[in-house]
Amino acid sequence: MRPTRARRTMLGFALGAMAVAYLDRICISTAAPAIKADLGLDDAHSAHASC
Repeated sequence: MRPTRARRTMLGFALGAMAVAYLDRICISTAAPAIKADLGLDDAHSAHASC
């Protein structure tokens, strides 16, 4: 069975969405200490808020 254009489009969309989600997690983890300090959150509250 030959891959159709729709299948390739969906694969590209899924890979793009995964890349954006990965970059978002990296950015949030990098900014987490500053966010926690600014909002006065402890580890338990910041972990709950990131779910």
